[in-house]
Amino acid sequence: MQKPFLNQWTYEQIQFSTVQAMVKPLTAAGQRLARSRTPFLCGDEALWLADQEDAHKLSAALSLPQRNGKELRANVVAQFMSMPDLEEILRLLQHGESLFLEHMANLKRFFYFAWQLGGYLREADLHFVWWNIDAVPLLSCLQQSGSAFTPTFSLVEVGDVRLREARAELEATIQKRGQLEYAFLNQLKERYKISLRRDQTLVIGLDYVDLLQQARSDPQLQMRMQTMFEVVFAPIWPSERDAWIELEAKQRADIAELEQSSLQMLTQRLFPLRERIVALVNQVAHLDELLARVAVHKDRGYTWTALSSHDIQLVGGYPVEHPEFTPIDLTLHNSISVLTGPNMGGKTAALKTVLTALVCHHYGYPAPVTAFFAPLYAHVRYVGGDAQSLQSGLSSFGAEIVAIQEAQSLPTAFVCFDEVGRSTNPIEGAALIEAILREAQVAMQSQILCATHFPIRLQAPVSYFRIKGVQMDKLPLDQVVEDLSKRLALLQEAMDYHIVEQTSGDVPQEGLTIAKWLGLSDSVVQTAESLVRGKKKG
Repeated sequence: MQKPFLNQWTYEQIQFSTVQAMVKPLTAAGQRLARSRTPFLCGDEALWLADQEDAHKLSAALSLPQRNGKELRANVVAQFMSMPDLEEILRLLQHGESLFLEHMANLKRFFYFAWQLGGYLREADLHFVWWNIDAVPLLSCLQQSGSAFTPTFSLVEVGDVRLREARAELEATIQKRGQLEYAFLNQLKERYKISLRRDQTLVIGLDYVDLLQQARSDPQLQMRMQTMFEVVFAPIWPSERDAWIELEAKQRADIAELEQSSLQMLTQRLFPLRERIVALVNQVAHLDELLARVAVHKDRGYTWTALSSHDIQLVGGYPVEHPEFTPIDLTLHNSISVLTGPNMGGKTAALKTVLTALVCHHYGYPAPVTAFFAPLYAHVRYVGGDAQSLQSGLSSFGAEIVAIQEAQSLPTAFVCFDEVGRSTNPIEGAALIEAILREAQVAMQSQILCATHFPIRLQAPVSYFRIKGVQMDKLPLDQVVEDLSKRLALLQEAMDYHIVEQTSGDVPQEGLTIAKWLGLSDSVVQTAESLVRGKKKG
């Protein structure tokens, strides 16, 4: 069974769903495409380059003014916002089922706005290989021949030719019935000098004795109800009205049959074109999803990435939603790179920033960086954090070992090891991570970035980096700061999160200084310092 590009743990740890949520297509088809988007993998370099070329072309053209006085982006967005979802309609067409009137109306709207989209792209001189389905033949199926294209669908225009005549006859019948009713009600109004209500009833107060007597004996009225104050009469319509109503009912039934046969005729006309309709929907979805990615670049300032043959270079990277953090610069030349630094120094944040940019790179998304260069891998993994499972009885260390085994089995992978071995005893933990890195050097099937507190000694080629850490001259060690939150703030101000390259895997020893600053008792710190000195001498 082929392993996925990302496993769930890595996906969750780098919070890639936050990036995906920024990509917001406007059409239902575009949203489905965005949800199903898969990464480009090693071997897909040509496809990746073509996709990025399209993204750059669209990005450059979005602000171009068009003949209607609006920019291309505004015009494209307006068309997307007007497009209905055709998913159910396509399902019916694929099964050869007849479409309803609302289906035809939605098809007409979609075809029309797709045609408009094509026009705006041509005006901007934008051409994409995949934008190759002309909406005009489809639109013409639902449009009266020779008439100007509109988004409104009329079954009378494109259905059975008898439908127009039948509807005209129905309108004439309704008009004649209305004239008869108006004349009849007007007679009653003149006779009793009282306006009839909207429900065509005549209301006479009990005080009007003569009128009541006349109404009760009137063959054109029947009493409907009587209250303490009034009597309500309803008209007795002439038999001629019943004839008109009967004729109207027959005409409506005839029209319903003509409409049904017209819809079946149009369905049969569209059925051979169903694959073309699917292709049109797909190309609209493609453009919509592409625009959504470009919008992240335009609106959030994320940067398009670039391909490299081997090295990974990150310039100005920052965690998602946190551009205020210290930017990360890191270039990984070798297959093994080791990152050390103090606690609270930002090693985990650095690893996850690299991973986020790398996964964005594979998905063709702009990334939260100033610049990013990387090859394409088959797999990306983050091994770290606490993945223990109470349900399965897997401890933190056990979960770590399972993750390491899975990562080692992956070909052409980029793997981040974050403090591997910290959940077991230090001697074995240090030996474990160094053994893993040595084996990876020999196998040479993955590129590894390892953050660790353990000193690492590897044969070249290997790159060593460290986070600069606490600038002691900026930490007022001679002052007594009682408030913990203020101590933390001062520590953060004194911390330099920039990454620098070093020549060895030595680990900076700032932990005891940080512990003392955060309030650990002097006696404990002094004893710990004495133990450290003793171990160095030993």
